[in-house]
Amino acid sequence: MLEALSALGDWDAARDFLPVARRTVRGNALLGPMADRVEGIVALSEREPASAAPLLRRAATGFRRFKVPFEEARTLDALAEATPARAEAYHAAAAAIYDRLGAAQAVRSLQVPMASRTRGRRQPI
Repeated sequence: MLEALSALGDWDAARDFLPVARRTVRGNALLGPMADRVEGIVALSEREPASAAPLLRRAATGFRRFKVPFEEARTLDALAEATPARAEAYHAAAAAIYDRLGAAQAVRSLQVPMASRTRGRRQPI
């Protein structure tokens, strides 16, 4: 559900669903990092990068620990939005993962800043 709401850019619904998702983390280990990433992206959409960055770092660490590199790379791209001073390094780390997975070209063609996705409209962060 979190991924669907995130893909739709429905940050209000995602924020409302986060407590439900967090209560069920014990049944799905990946839900923890996923909830952290969505909460971080919600913070980005609300123009709160200082709140977003620690959540996104924790999400990236979780995806790395569970060996889910594609999700780690997606999270690093979002983290780049939250930390402009380190954006280049985070984008480079994400690009290296996409390259290793053979997904670089497909990802580049689809990239839209995560927090910019708002119910079908692109909005600057």
